[in-house]
Amino acid sequence: MNILSVKEIKVMPIVGVRPQIIKSAPVLHLLDEDEEVTLQLIHSGQHYDFEMSKVFFNEFDLPDPLRNLGIGSGSHAAQTARLMMRTEKIIRELKPDVVMVFGDANTTLGGALAAVKVHVPVCHV
Repeated sequence: MNILSVKEIKVMPIVGVRPQIIKSAPVLHLLDEDEEVTLQLIHSGQHYDFEMSKVFFNEFDLPDPLRNLGIGSGSHAAQTARLMMRTEKIIRELKPDVVMVFGDANTTLGGALAAVKVHVPVCHV
């Protein structure tokens, strides 16, 4: 499928750490204004306490995520593995046209790998 020729596009942004939430804000606001875009915002749960996560959703007036994958803390491998497994399940369920990842955290790697493995295009900001 050529995502540029679709009338409505489902975009699945995946964030999980404070810098990603901050970086994603202007992009998410622009996408949210576009009537042809359906946002399927996912939070990995990599940063999971209020001061490292929810406070920034509030500060930047971002919508609540559809899902929180709850990957929590752990080694890089453990976080990435949990994220890949949980993201793949969500991708198969919600069927986004593109997965959008931000920065260079474990959330970025796990989200991008999960999308590629199920043949969903990835946008890296």
